[in-house]
Amino acid sequence: MAFSPLVRRFRKQIAAFLMLFVMLVGVGQSCGGGSSNLVAPEPVTLTIWRVGDSNDAFGRAIAEYSAVYPHVTFQYKQMPEEGYEEALLSAWSKGEGPDIFSVPNWRLGKFREYASPMPAKADFVRSFAKKSFGRTQVVVEPRSTVFLSEQQILDTYPQAVADDILFDGKVYGLPLATDALVMFYNRDLLARAQVAVPPATWGEFVDAVKAMTVHDDERAVVLPAAALGTADNVPYFMDLLSVIMMQNGTQMMSGSRVSFAAETDSGIPGVESVDFYRKFADNEFSTFTWDDQQLNALEAFTQGTLGFYFGYQTDIQDIEQRAPGLSYSYAKLPQIDEDNPVNYLSYNVETVHIGSENSDHAWNFLNFATTEDQVRTYLETTGKVPALKVLIGETQSDPKLGPFSQQALTARSWYHGVDPDGALRAFHDMVVEANEQIVPLIDIVSLAQQKVGLTL
Repeated sequence: MAFSPLVRRFRKQIAAFLMLFVMLVGVGQSCGGGSSNLVAPEPVTLTIWRVGDSNDAFGRAIAEYSAVYPHVTFQYKQMPEEGYEEALLSAWSKGEGPDIFSVPNWRLGKFREYASPMPAKADFVRSFAKKSFGRTQVVVEPRSTVFLSEQQILDTYPQAVADDILFDGKVYGLPLATDALVMFYNRDLLARAQVAVPPATWGEFVDAVKAMTVHDDERAVVLPAAALGTADNVPYFMDLLSVIMMQNGTQMMSGSRVSFAAETDSGIPGVESVDFYRKFADNEFSTFTWDDQQLNALEAFTQGTLGFYFGYQTDIQDIEQRAPGLSYSYAKLPQIDEDNPVNYLSYNVETVHIGSENSDHAWNFLNFATTEDQVRTYLETTGKVPALKVLIGETQSDPKLGPFSQQALTARSWYHGVDPDGALRAFHDMVVEANEQIVPLIDIVSLAQQKVGLTL
């Protein structure tokens, strides 16, 4: 059947219109990734509580995450360290509190029941406005995140960090930074005692202590060389004693059992380590340099009356505020065996509350905030030591960060249980009783082992 020229032209116009319509629909779907089955997500607010860092430390990560997910906003609260844990528990009991919170690595066991483990995968929807052909349209598209596996955690972080954040193959937190126990030293006091370089081994440390300590005629300490041997006036005595024990071959845990008083083929390294530690506070030994009559170790160091102080990078600001003119530096922790170093880390772990209604987004944000690019910004803002292996290698030659980052890969950790304060008290009592010497040392260490076992 023949059509008139007018009909044929009309049919061509209809065909061209249909083709253009199909092309526009196709462009809209490929550019926006949209789906007619998706709806725009409801607004989400993620609340973050952290100690120490201000909002500036997370500013870039928050802004860029919200740029990808415009419906997600943040409320960041910088909390005081004192009363922080009580504030968390109180808020959660009222159905309030943060979605994301941070806790020290050695206290994560206490908060594991309040933390949601990181999921293997999570699906999300985002919506955004897009201009196309002079019109603004709302595009809704799906997104998904595959989170780090156990093997990827081991590949990404130092072994000590992996040991802290992995429980039964599940990830309960991610760190932004680490901090290693180091040996601070007073340059002037070392020079006065003709100690040319800071000791690298405990044998060299003992020699330095003997050279630097000043006693009066009754063997009382007039000028202490180092703060160790006691508990109450040594801020990180548990960390220091733990790492000495591990350097000496002590197995702090055997599976799920506390074992630092166990006997080995070569003796009882845990008991030997406690004995080594306590002798620095026993006036019957040549290493006597410290006792309970001394000031708090940090105070003594900032007053210029202490040669060696064991602390962390977090102490530097306090030292420089208290003693801006103090001639001091810091070095890596002394070792028993330099060829097989063992070090100790202290840091915060970021995790998600189990009661969060937006736990997937909370974990997605933490996953994003702990990527290499974001962590670089965080470290530049805070001046802290990286937790990511790829960044640890870059900072090992840094004059300020090097002594800390150089120890991260050789650090070890041990589980302090669901009652870390109970474990701390057990170590405190062990040191006090070891100095009193009323009962055999093996009995004291064995009792501490039992006490710590009750905290698991």
